[in-house]
Amino acid sequence: MLSCSCCGRGLLDTPEQNVSHGQVPYPHDVGFGMCCACGGDPKGAEELEQAGADDEEVTRRAMGWAFAMFVDARVTRLREGLNETNRSKLDAMPYSKKVEVICRMVERGLMT
Repeated sequence: MLSCSCCGRGLLDTPEQNVSHGQVPYPHDVGFGMCCACGGDPKGAEELEQAGADDEEVTRRAMGWAFAMFVDARVTRLREGLNETNRSKLDAMPYSKKVEVICRMVERGLMT
């Protein structure tokens, strides 16, 4: 039995419960892993999408809580630096597009 390094929830070291299962090098200390709620659940996101869930709910499930918090903090920072026209454009984007924008900015070194 492992503990999620993010929320502390107990989980088994299986691909279904530990999103870090089988990674080499293993990104957590001994006895720890990361649950699907914190680290992302693409299968659960697919099920939500098929059930008709909205873009934000599906994207958040796929990314997991930890990455969603990372993105949310940067969306807020980006939004604060935009003029009114560009802020309106950002606000109108679906959540999945905002995630793409933030990831691109981080990859290019424009945001950390």
